[in-house]
Amino acid sequence: MEIQRIMVVGSGLMGSGIAQVAIQAGYDVILNDTTEALAKRGEATLSNNLNRQVKKGKMSEADKAAHMDKVSLSTSLDDAADADFVVEAAFENFEVKMLKSATRLTCQQNWHVYACQKMEVYDGHRRSLGNDQGGI
Repeated sequence: MEIQRIMVVGSGLMGSGIAQVAIQAGYDVILNDTTEALAKRGEATLSNNLNRQVKKGKMSEADKAAHMDKVSLSTSLDDAADADFVVEAAFENFEVKMLKSATRLTCQQNWHVYACQKMEVYDGHRRSLGNDQGGI
């Protein structure tokens, strides 16, 4: 199965940057955050970053529009079922990390890769709670 759609969980600076790299590489992106306002803010950051490339002459307006058409916004982790590759770029909050990890375990059959920042700390805590299923 070829990777065509990437879900980025967390639309802050890191998440919007990951989404930008993905759309410029030709992937469709689901940009996810906890609220619509946060997801739209991440989309605006992504758009502003592309605007800088347009102003520098490194990208045309048409290319920018085509890239932005590859982005869809989400506030539900259930949308991960439509992704081939999921990148977690959410803020460092244990409860959020554990929720996303649990969602990963229920949806993982559809994914090639689940990438998470600093999850080893949370993986160790999960193991201490008796849920030792191996590595993330």
